[in-house]
Amino acid sequence: MNFTKVKILNNIFVKDFEFNKFLNKFVEFKDIVLEMKQYLKNDFKYYLVDLIIKDYKIGESTCSDTRYHLDGDYKKDNQYCIYCEGPNRTLFSSEKIDFSNFPESRDDQNNVLESMLRGKPFYEIEDKKFIIYDSKTPHKGVVCKQNGLRKFIRLMGTNYIKPKNYIKL
Repeated sequence: MNFTKVKILNNIFVKDFEFNKFLNKFVEFKDIVLEMKQYLKNDFKYYLVDLIIKDYKIGESTCSDTRYHLDGDYKKDNQYCIYCEGPNRTLFSSEKIDFSNFPESRDDQNNVLESMLRGKPFYEIEDKKFIIYDSKTPHKGVVCKQNGLRKFIRLMGTNYIKPKNYIKL
């Protein structure tokens, strides 16, 4: 399944949307999100969906902080599945991280990760492929090097992050 078969809106931002509510409100994405859920464990309290569709221009950032970062709390067991179509896709570190003596502050974590991983091997996620990761997997958004429509979905399984059901059109 890919977005090319789905009529989409340009410039939509959906954050931490409760899974079943997302399926009902964004029916055109139902098949892909249901497929993504098959890759995650079935015992989480919450399943939350992010959807970002934006026509990016060179120099724009795909993420508010383009340093390496972790999603969620690295001490907890969140699980994620992402899918991206188009240019300027997320970068994942190829390195394993030692989390002993890891800072508590999110900004300090991002600074440490960026310092540790600078110049180390990384990979850009493949176009139209599912990527599964957890809260100990460093990755980062990018400063766009090319213009183009980027379509991104992230499904999160979590026991502590509650739905926000945020939409910005």
